[in-house]
Amino acid sequence: MKLFNVVAAFAVFSAATTAYAISPACAQLPTSQADAEKQLGITAAQKAKLKTIDAKYKPRLEALRAKYAPKIKALQDQMAALQQQATREAKPISEAGQKEAEAVFTTAQRAKMKKWQQLQQQAMQQQGGMGAMGGAMGGVGKP
Repeated sequence: MKLFNVVAAFAVFSAATTAYAISPACAQLPTSQADAEKQLGITAAQKAKLKTIDAKYKPRLEALRAKYAPKIKALQDQMAALQQQATREAKPISEAGQKEAEAVFTTAQRAKMKKWQQLQQQAMQQQGGMGAMGGAMGGVGKP
């Protein structure tokens, strides 16, 4: 089970990284509000009108955010608890499936997959994003 997850995650990560790196569309997007204003050629008059419009609607939007924030927080907390429970329940099933799946592969195949996992962990750590994959998805070839 974990082996499939590791291979699938590696493929998705590689594809996403490649797509982002070669996408010329990303280079054309503004990087800030000031950059957007510059690229659009916003005049001082337009900027003043936009500021007035923002002042008109901002209080109502902030009131809505305040109204729903406690409910959203409660749902996020509930979801986090459910995810933790599901993870705890899935762990022994996943480990049993991994153990059974590992028996199918040769020693050389397991070594190659372990090397892939290490490379993926290094890439994630260098990106500073999702961290090491040694948790729920990692562990191919581990005792």
